[in-house]
Formats: sequence, C-alpha cells, structure tokens
Amino acid sequence: MSNLEESYYEQDSFWDPTNIRESDYKRVSDIMASIPSDVNSILDVGCGGGIFANRAKDAINSIVAMDRSKSALKHVHVPCICGDISKLPFKNSSFDLATCLEVLEHLPFVKYHEALRELARVSKKYIIVTVPYKENMKSKRVECPKCLCLFHMYYHLRTFNEKNLAKLFGDTCFCKSIGTSGVKQINGFGFEALKELLWFANKISIPSFVQCPLCGWRKETHSTKESDRFSIKVLIKRYWPKKKTYRWYVAMYKKKGFG
Repeated sequence: MSNLEESYYEQDSFWDPTNIRESDYKRVSDIMASIPSDVNSILDVGCGGGIFANRAKDAINSIVAMDRSKSALKHVHVPCICGDISKLPFKNSSFDLATCLEVLEHLPFVKYHEALRELARVSKKYIIVTVPYKENMKSKRVECPKCLCLFHMYYHLRTFNEKNLAKLFGDTCFCKSIGTSGVKQINGFGFEALKELLWFANKISIPSFVQCPLCGWRKETHSTKESDRFSIKVLIKRYWPKKKTYRWYVAMYKKKGFG
C-alpha cells in the first residue's frame, strides 16, 4: 500500500461510529440473516471499524477481524489483527465462514485476484461478500484541483452485477444466492446525463475526506460558503425526480467438497 493510500484509509473520521448510516445497519442485519446455522467461526476480512464484527460477536462463538487500517481497528471489539487481504496469516480452512464486506471494489487488479484465492483458502464452509449494487463509477468521480487527476472519491476500482458475482470464485466455490440490501432513494432517469453536462459545477463541493491518489491533495475543511451549500449539484440532488433501488449485493458462496 502506498503512503498516499495508507494516509487515506487512516483518516479517523472514516471509522467514527457516529457516522454509520441506518442503511449500513440494515446491510449488517441482512448479512446476519444470511449466516448458515452451522457456522461457529468467522474471519471478517477488511472489517473496517467493526460494524459487522461487533454485531456478530454476540451470535458467533469465535470471530476474528482483520483490516489494513490501524485507525479502523481501534473501533473493533473482537480479536483483530492488522494485515493484508492478499496474504492472510491463517492456515487453510481455518474458519467456517469468511466475510469480505465492502472491500473487493477497492482492490487493484493483481491484489483482487490474490484476495479471492485467499478468501477461498481460509474458508472451510462458506464465504459472504457484499459489494455496491450496479454502481455507476462516474457518479462519484471527482477531479483533483491541483493535478487534475480523475478518480473515484471512495477509491472504487470496479463494478459488480449478478453475472460476475456468480462466477467470482470460479471452480473453488459455487454461488448459493445473491440478494440485495439497503433500499435508498437515488436520482432517477436522466440524472447521470444531466450531471455529466454540469460536471464542472460539481467540483466545488468535493468532501474534505477525499484525497487525490496521485498528488495527495486534500481539502482541509468543509467549506461553509453559500456557493458550496447551494451549488447546482445540491439543487439537482434535492429536487430531481427520484426512484428506489438497492445499495448493495449480498452474495453467499459454499466451498465445493463441503456438505
């Protein structure tokens, strides 16, 4: 992990429990409901601030959490380690279930495939993955005002659908189910096209947590200028026609040869 990427994920504000949204708790509830009854041990890979692990500890006999961010692990209330998803420090089939929640979309190409192999290796029975639901990668695109680099504000690198999720682990695991979670309101038909036309107007409201992966630029504080609070972007989001969709996929996999 580069120094810039490390500093991005070490921001304390990312992992502050007070920033957890109601939809995130709904996602965790859906994951808990997906856990098979014969699961007694879990490895939560990329646990973040422990939103899932802290909840699961009351229902599962043994749970270990792992993340690469030391700032994130400060909020985790189960045994945890700082580590790399592409090199999990556990023996084969160490856990009944391996979870990887809101992680895969962040991984660069080489590490992504290594991570999938490692998740399948340490899992004895099942794997549960959650990823954004049919994400339009342009919708969170920002431009660094310093070096003009274009990037996803959350560092997402890929998008998912039912087809690529079904084949995620190849011949190692078969997909038991793909469900959806976290209903929310999003902007409806035509919004993305309109936002493209007004894209330069969106740059004035870049959140302060966003950091350029190329030069490291970051806005120091949230702006309180009237032009920021009442930008064209804000007005469009507030008044454009809405439709309901899902925020996440929840995919369950079963190891071949088990059961």
